[in-house]
Amino acid sequence: MDNQSPLGTAIDQGAWSRFQISVLVLVSLAFIIEGLTNQLTSLSIPSLMKAWGLPREPFAWPLAVGLIGVAAGNAGGGWLGDRIGRRRGIIWPIILIGVMDLATALSPNVPVFAVARLFAGLGLGALIPNCATLVAEFTPQRRRAFAVAFSLLFVPLGIVLAGILASLILPDHGWRALLLAGGIIPLLAAVFFWLVLPESPRWLARDPRNRATILRLAARMGIALSEGAPASESSLIRARTGMAALFSPAFRRDTLCLWAMGFFAYMTSYIILNWAPAMLAGQGLDLQTTSRSLSAWSLGGFGSPLIGLAVQRFGSRRALGGFALAAAAGALVLMSLPLSAQQIFWFMAMLLVENIFVVGLLGALYVLATHIYPPSFRSTGTGVASAMGRLGAMTSAFAGVYSLHLGGPVGYFACMTATSLLTFVFAMAVRNHVPATGPSLPRTAQAVFPTKSASAWSKT
Repeated sequence: MDNQSPLGTAIDQGAWSRFQISVLVLVSLAFIIEGLTNQLTSLSIPSLMKAWGLPREPFAWPLAVGLIGVAAGNAGGGWLGDRIGRRRGIIWPIILIGVMDLATALSPNVPVFAVARLFAGLGLGALIPNCATLVAEFTPQRRRAFAVAFSLLFVPLGIVLAGILASLILPDHGWRALLLAGGIIPLLAAVFFWLVLPESPRWLARDPRNRATILRLAARMGIALSEGAPASESSLIRARTGMAALFSPAFRRDTLCLWAMGFFAYMTSYIILNWAPAMLAGQGLDLQTTSRSLSAWSLGGFGSPLIGLAVQRFGSRRALGGFALAAAAGALVLMSLPLSAQQIFWFMAMLLVENIFVVGLLGALYVLATHIYPPSFRSTGTGVASAMGRLGAMTSAFAGVYSLHLGGPVGYFACMTATSLLTFVFAMAVRNHVPATGPSLPRTAQAVFPTKSASAWSKT
């Protein structure tokens, strides 16, 4: 849809300028906040249990409502980003996250803590689709899959930062100081993004009144449009917005397949994340070993940029198919490995390999969504697809426990195999896949539209 305007074509076929790469870096920094806030809450719970004299069970509610908030924020934040812009759709959720983290730090009891986590979850959920969309809309088509997937790598980096902050603050200053730091960081980041983060030119292109701003952004990207070329989208594209557009005849099949793919990909990931330690403990392995299983799992975050590279090289149909089948095969291999202290190294190594493919599938969800939907409802489509994935994450709590109850480790890995194969089926049913990178494209947009510079446009 983008190439119906000269601006969209120029971005898709132009060079990946330093300015556009700087936008990728900025958005990646925003994704750090996603990982940071989530992990700080989990790290603070042991101290909260001690301070409030409570067992672990009451804190399940704040974590659960936080996930509900993220799912609602995914859908609502995407819808909002299509209306107020990607830039504000990133900055306002970061402000909400910061304020709610401060509220969490001041919580006197579990109910207040839970309400703060619900609203923080809304902010976290809204952040994701708008970040992914802004990256997609600033990146040339041949680099888009990698750029979107690469930015998601910074979520686990936020988790690492949370661990560092906790180690520095918790021992001497306690949980309130940790969560206060967790609130101040997003608020400072929001001020920084307000000053430096640009709006998407494709979102601005909906309104002809944004012509001057678009021309300034085009100049920074090295884009020159021919005289008389419109800087806004056609009225047909501008009119197509909202949830109803996801089910228009051109998008209905891909929307449903994307939702199902995200649901089962997230379910696969969270079956491991939530239940691998319990599964290993049930086999008689010690706490240190079960904790290491999560460490091995977290190291697989590099699967996200790897799927981006694979999509560029082979197209999303072959890349997603390969990753999903590899995830299913990996689960079968894990099923066959002996779970003993003597053989645990090989199990951990295979768990790391498995997570590379599973995390790759999560990244592919955003790569595919930002490709399928046009700018007028790209954030909405991406956000709702992410929300459906979060429902899969919630369902994993039941799938994991029942598979362990019914079949032990064999049933557990059989469940993972099934969810990976279902991810494969629905990924293959998507009609509008990302094409493989074609022959070399022009290095500058001037090669496509050489007649007049962008600065000269502002005089017309």
